[in-house]
Amino acid sequence: MQLDDECLSEASRWMSHVRSVVLSNNEFTAAGVRALAKSLRKQDMGKLRSLALKSCRMDSDCLYELADILPHLESAVLSYNNFSGQEGVRRLADRLTSGGGGTVRLKHLEMRHCRLIDGGKKALGDAGKKAGVEVKLW
Repeated sequence: MQLDDECLSEASRWMSHVRSVVLSNNEFTAAGVRALAKSLRKQDMGKLRSLALKSCRMDSDCLYELADILPHLESAVLSYNNFSGQEGVRRLADRLTSGGGGTVRLKHLEMRHCRLIDGGKKALGDAGKKAGVEVKLW
């Protein structure tokens, strides 16, 4: 059984109370991810330090929504999604270098097999290096 946006929205209510969440192999759209990001920002991220959304059929719009919260985590795994668009990648690179409204806590970002274009790979790699984030891109 796969989780959908409605489940993600419901789960976002308790996510700030745990340190690590793995929601891999599901199907989320920008609407569900937006609800997740909004809830976590409202709760100032709470205890959440690690988020895995591997193989969740997310697109660049989802990455755009996640960009504000990812710098506040310690680890994020987003591999096997389709982030081929530029807006989400640019926003994430910007948030990593600007701190996303606070200190960048992110130490590990895995985005393997995400269909990133070469310019996006370079932008994320450079931003990660500048922010001290280990970025794994293939």
